[in-house]
Amino acid sequence: MGLDPPTVRVIASLLKGLAETHSPRLVLSLRLQDSIPLWVTHLMIVDKDCNVMYQGPREEVLGRLRNLRSGEPSDRELVRLLFQSGSLGRDTSHMAPKRARQYHSMFAAFSQGTRYTAEARHEFGTLSQDETKTRLEEAALFEHVAKRHTADNHSESKSKISGVSRDASQSGSGEPLVEMSGVVIRYGSQTVIGDWTQGGKTGPGLWWTIRRGERWGVFGPNGSGKTTLLSLMTSDHPQTYSAPIKLFGRSRLPTPGAPGISLFDIQSRIGHSSPEVHAFFPRHLSVRRTLESAWADAPLSKPILSTEDDALIDRCLYWFRAELNPALGMTEAQKEEAFRKSLLVDNVGESGFGSQTSRRTETRWRRELRDLEVDGLDWAEEMRFSDLSFSAQRVALFLRAIVRSPDLVILDEAFSGMDATARDRCMLFLSHGECIARYLKPVYKNEKKGLTRRPKLLESDLSRFGLVKFSGLKPEQALLVVSHTREDLPSCISEWIRLPEPGEGTPPRMRHLGAPDMVGYKTWKEIWGG
Repeated sequence: MGLDPPTVRVIASLLKGLAETHSPRLVLSLRLQDSIPLWVTHLMIVDKDCNVMYQGPREEVLGRLRNLRSGEPSDRELVRLLFQSGSLGRDTSHMAPKRARQYHSMFAAFSQGTRYTAEARHEFGTLSQDETKTRLEEAALFEHVAKRHTADNHSESKSKISGVSRDASQSGSGEPLVEMSGVVIRYGSQTVIGDWTQGGKTGPGLWWTIRRGERWGVFGPNGSGKTTLLSLMTSDHPQTYSAPIKLFGRSRLPTPGAPGISLFDIQSRIGHSSPEVHAFFPRHLSVRRTLESAWADAPLSKPILSTEDDALIDRCLYWFRAELNPALGMTEAQKEEAFRKSLLVDNVGESGFGSQTSRRTETRWRRELRDLEVDGLDWAEEMRFSDLSFSAQRVALFLRAIVRSPDLVILDEAFSGMDATARDRCMLFLSHGECIARYLKPVYKNEKKGLTRRPKLLESDLSRFGLVKFSGLKPEQALLVVSHTREDLPSCISEWIRLPEPGEGTPPRMRHLGAPDMVGYKTWKEIWGG
């Protein structure tokens, strides 16, 4: 589905050469969050319904967006995404080529939160740091939420509330879920995985253990064996039977005194979303049945659900209603967060603002959640998986992978192809479930720049009133995320492994980050070596 960073640089150089010779003419399709190459001369920006929003020469379009002071929410979101991609810098058409490249690099680094030089601060101000601030606020906010929940429920630990286990994040402390003891995968004379010897090990091959509570990022160039590695864990690879690998403490084949683990046992303990799952998923299933299939032996098998399981699916569909069915508009959760923000802004200091407002809000929430049981989610029974947009299909498969809280969650480029807003909500939901909501906060810069907006996190009303059904990853779960872009990595990653180039013969590199945290620019540079 995706290209690794070194390959992206090679392809970008090739496209640049073709563009300069005008042979052939190039039409490049990009997401809003992708950086627009400098050699692109004309732009057309379309909305989700393929209606043209902006069109014309590059600098003319970007100039209009730079000067945009107000507009519809879609326009503000467009500007935010283009700014973060590094595409809304100054007009560089009149700069010397070397200066234009330096300017573009400086802008891209600053807007993505990777480098803040004095020149960049003077040139771009502080708006581009908003996303980084939001990520940093996430940890601080959840500490506050966890402490309050711990005070209210002394039997419930802080790590359970947050969905990120502080203790389990200490490498090597949890129960092993996947154990690879010198795995070597060959096809004839070609070795795909394991043509190396890891230091301190008794033999060649891959030695790697995934434990409860660990959050792994899995990286490597195209062809390095990432897909093969994951297929060994899901038991889709035939060499799982012969390779020295244990899944949940058992081998695929029986050993003296211990039966082998069955395919159904493995599938019931793994949640998996990937381009391959997406490609072969039955299109005729309803949206609700898509999530229900997490409890089935196979997507077309009949799931066995409890009342609590049904309620959990209701909540996931409700929380992501706007992403799965855009015709419904904002979810009530989003409306409630915006409502509470307007109260905080407009009504602070007025009589009756505190507890009275909270009681009204709680009553409204409880009434809304009761209505879900009647007819609030009929659309999920009627809509087919094939009716969803590509982004919405990815959201549905992501929810299917995590809704059952399996022991091991594997997200193989699961966020690729999602709209940026949907991706951000999914990553927040993965770490914190219904406990934290994300919305755009109005920020008044000054009289010249006017009102702008930046992402802001807020403890949800469901959390404040003790109504949370899904609180994100649990301390006893393990997570594996494969991604070629830093933006598609959730902030809870605490370990990473980088597989070597095919045929390189060097062992994989592994690191423990010390605590769940966003993979920053320096870590990303260390992973890819550039």
